[in-house]
Amino acid sequence: DCNAPSIVDSAHLTCTGCVPGEQPNSSRTACVACEGANYSAFGFECSECASPNVVNQERTSCTACSPGSGPNIDRTGCEPCTGTTYSMTGQCQDCNAPSIVDSDHVTCSSCAPGEQPNDDRTACVACEGTSYSGFGADCVPCDAPNVVNSDRTSCSACSAGSGPNADRTSCEVCVGSCFFLFCECKECYSRSIVDSDHLTC
Repeated sequence: DCNAPSIVDSAHLTCTGCVPGEQPNSSRTACVACEGANYSAFGFECSECASPNVVNQERTSCTACSPGSGPNIDRTGCEPCTGTTYSMTGQCQDCNAPSIVDSDHVTCSSCAPGEQPNDDRTACVACEGTSYSGFGADCVPCDAPNVVNSDRTSCSACSAGSGPNADRTSCEVCVGSCFFLFCECKECYSRSIVDSDHLTC
């Protein structure tokens, strides 16, 4: 007897094993190559390479793709993740908005408050002017007369007796003949006077 999984040749002179990447045919008279996403590490039996792993060209191994890449369509090789997909464990998956992917397509992370994703969601950019972002999603306008803080993370009204500076990035105390009205410092005209706290005219 030629014991399984070895095969006998057509002349029944030899009993040999199949090489890795092959398996015996049903009658154990020849070796046949593994196909598709099947592999044989020892020449015994072609087994399925479980997704998302890939088989090598020789069908001798089944391995995971490296981070930043994933299986091609027939799972015979790895290809880089593209667009807003990323892979930490060898399978490309979508990075949901408003998160961003890094340049290596390995991580999917949120922007910090005061920032927003750029157009292709590959980096975070700081809010500018009088726009702000409380949660790292979109930079939205801070409506007048409110002011933004220096980190562009909040939009708030000035306290009584003060009003926005010229670029609405901080509050300044009402001075001179100015008084506080609707969150802004207004000029108190004519013969009227302002109180010491600059709250009334």
